[in-house]
Formats: sequence, C-alpha cells, structure tokens
Amino acid sequence: MKNDTPPGTVALSAADTTSGGGRFRLWFSPHDVIFDDFAGGHREPLIGADVGTRVLIVDDEESLLFTMGDYFGARGYVVDSARDEVGATVLLARARYAAVIADLRLRGSGDTGGLAVLALVGQQFPATRRILLTAYGSPDVEREARRLGVDAYLLKPQPLSALADVVDVLLRGASG
Repeated sequence: MKNDTPPGTVALSAADTTSGGGRFRLWFSPHDVIFDDFAGGHREPLIGADVGTRVLIVDDEESLLFTMGDYFGARGYVVDSARDEVGATVLLARARYAAVIADLRLRGSGDTGGLAVLALVGQQFPATRRILLTAYGSPDVEREARRLGVDAYLLKPQPLSALADVVDVLLRGASG
C-alpha cells in the first residue's frame, strides 16, 4: 500500500486473517471524537477523556472483561477493553491510557500476546502504567515482564479489590 495517510492523522492498517477477508485502513485525527459503546450502551469519548482515569483491559475472556470493566467503572475509571492484540492496538491508536492491564495469553496455550501489548505500550507511551495478569506465571514470564519494564506482575485469580489497589497505587505514584 502506498503512503496516502492524510497529514495530521494516525493510520492503522490491518488484514483479516481469520476469515479470509481483505485489508482495511483506518485514520484517526487527534481532533476526532470517537466513542466507545462498551458498558451498558452509554457513550464515552475515547479522545479527550481524562487520561488519568482511563484504563485499557486486554483479556480474551469476555466475562472477565465485563466484570473488570464494571468494577473499575464503579470506582470512577473510564474503561476500554479489547479481546486481542489487534483490538488493543486499535484502541491505543485512538486514546491515551493511564494504565493497561493485560492477560498473558490472548490466543490460548503458549501465547504471550499480553506481553506483546505491554511491550508496545512501553515503547509508544512510556508514562502509561503496565500490569500483567496471568494464570500461567513462571520465573521466565516474570523475568521477561521485568525486562520489558512492566510495573506489576500479578497471578490469577486475584481479587478485584487487590487489582484495583495496585492500579490506584501505581497511578498515585505516577501523578504524585
């Protein structure tokens, strides 16, 4: 594809490899107001919302996304969610986050897609706090998370209150 990205915008190109579909490209201007319809149909602006209260949760389990989204929303956070690396990348192109919580495995056994998401966040948004949440912890995974500069490494199951306390402490430390 030739570079025909309009000036002042961010381009995202992707290919649908799961259903044999085609390629697509999206453009986002920093002045666009894009909305997220997650959590009960209310519309939250993805661009322009307070970065200090915006959290991205990346997990392949829909029920966990819903539960964590509700819990963090009730605590005053604006929550966006993605089920995989592609969805997380799209959201990261559209909004800035105070924290990103990612599950290690986003596509099944042996996958480390959550680490890839957190590595991308660290490269593009170094001020964003990063939390790896996994039921498949190991010394090697923890070592890699530390090497990537992940702020917190937590094993599942984790009480939501404990996870929220970690996010709160990390964000207070980032702003204070």
